[in-house]
Amino acid sequence: MDGHSTDTITSRSIDFINRNSNNLKQNTLLENTIVIVFSDNGGLENSASQIPLRHGKGWIYEGGIRVSMMISCPGKILRNRISDQPIATIDILPKIMDLAGVKVKIPAMDGISLVPVLKENKPLKREALYWNYETGIAFARYFN
Repeated sequence: MDGHSTDTITSRSIDFINRNSNNLKQNTLLENTIVIVFSDNGGLENSASQIPLRHGKGWIYEGGIRVSMMISCPGKILRNRISDQPIATIDILPKIMDLAGVKVKIPAMDGISLVPVLKENKPLKREALYWNYETGIAFARYFN
């Protein structure tokens, strides 16, 4: 992805979602499918621009840990909205379980369900997020 900006990658993700959503719709599977597209970290600095964020993959600055996430779950979450709630990949499993109606308690699950944000635009009840890379440790505290 030489020289691609975050906007280019985001637009490719949207194209991916649209293409696959159309396939799911044609096969009457869309109403029972949760589609989640995201990255685990920022791009490599020498091949993707994180501007205006600082640095990229492997760094604890926002360019390394802040990425976009797109979610589609027709009829179960709010549509066409952007949220600035900080989340982490550990929140994916609790979210899928909640949206799918799974009521099993998993001991020591670190993530929290994003459903309050996705369904009602409520703030998450989270005290902090933590990152640990070879380059350092980051801590971000969010007050609701």
